[in-house]
Amino acid sequence: MVRCGSALTGLLKQPSEQPLPFPLKTAISVHSTLDLIKQVNASEKIGYGGTYTTTQTEWIGTVPIGYADGWRQNFKPIGVLVEGKRFPIVGRIAMDQLMIGFDRMYSVGTRVTFIGQEGNETISVDDIAREANVSRGE
Repeated sequence: MVRCGSALTGLLKQPSEQPLPFPLKTAISVHSTLDLIKQVNASEKIGYGGTYTTTQTEWIGTVPIGYADGWRQNFKPIGVLVEGKRFPIVGRIAMDQLMIGFDRMYSVGTRVTFIGQEGNETISVDDIAREANVSRGE
């Protein structure tokens, strides 16, 4: 059997399979942009139900992607990539947005990577599938 769709996306080879006679590079990435960023004082509650409380003055950014776009609550531990650094998702993921805790101010419009590579950091389809407890093809 030939799995053309898996080959086109670069997801044909499972880590446990025999090496392929040709290289495949993952052709899937998910990006958004920073919509808003502001400095928030210590002890402020963030998100629905105040599930995240700042421990110090922090930069919090909002990105227009949420669970309606398929970004589930259990993906939070993976974080996101911005300019080659990994940052945490803070608070609850809303229907159409989520918030990120940053180490400094970034410009509105800065690219945020959910799946893909930024510098030496990568978030793969396998990382997402593992957190969702599904196969990479789902």
